[in-house]
Amino acid sequence: MSKYLENGILKNGMTIGKAKVISTNLLKKGHMVPYEAFTPTSITIHETDCPDIPATQFYLSVKNGQNDLNRKPQASFQFCVDATTIRQLVNVFRTCWHAGCKIGNATSIGIEICQYKNNKEKQKQAYLNAAELVKILKSEITTVKKVKRHYDWTKKICPSFMITKKYTGLTWDWFTSQLEKEKTYTQLKNGDYNKKYKVISNTLNVREDRPDKEGNLAAKSWVLKEGDIIEIGYVYNGWGSIWSEGDFGYINTSSKYIEAL
Repeated sequence: MSKYLENGILKNGMTIGKAKVISTNLLKKGHMVPYEAFTPTSITIHETDCPDIPATQFYLSVKNGQNDLNRKPQASFQFCVDATTIRQLVNVFRTCWHAGCKIGNATSIGIEICQYKNNKEKQKQAYLNAAELVKILKSEITTVKKVKRHYDWTKKICPSFMITKKYTGLTWDWFTSQLEKEKTYTQLKNGDYNKKYKVISNTLNVREDRPDKEGNLAAKSWVLKEGDIIEIGYVYNGWGSIWSEGDFGYINTSSKYIEAL
């Protein structure tokens, strides 16, 4: 049984980060919510661009637009997060209109982060709450592999405070670094594998040999990219021999970089 998520709904009343989850009376199909079944493969981070308005108010705004056929724009999202509350609006396995493009809406969970115009500490806490939510969703929904900005879909300046660096240190790079904290990776155990794996990191260096006794890395032979398929042969001390399109080398077999097919 999941600790956090049941049938696409966060457990109401639980605490994530320093925020209380509200997941009652979720919205379904209406003027603001397309509510098509989908399998999410990413999470998209937004900021509301309406400073000092709490997450619960955004829920009410979307809810009130569900039967208002004149309401523009038709925008919705699965979660809204502020410094004290995580408000779920829609089931995570149902689409919303948030990414500004069909492919984004059809593949990504939308998280809106509330903004604080003159309160860096509250803004930081809202970001940290959102980061904890992202980590939970990625751990609970195995198909979710990436975290994107709204900007990555449409070039809109969103999440705007992060992109424009309104608050020193609270940037997109800082936010994504929070997603890595406390995450553990494992390496393949020693032995023969002769199995195919897929590269899941942006890039993965292939070395001419395994590290030496002092841990020094061998020279780089070539670079694999995300999605490349490789065959791993013998693994020793976390480094595996590989074959890829006729080339031979060695890679770090950490689960940060590869996954079994």
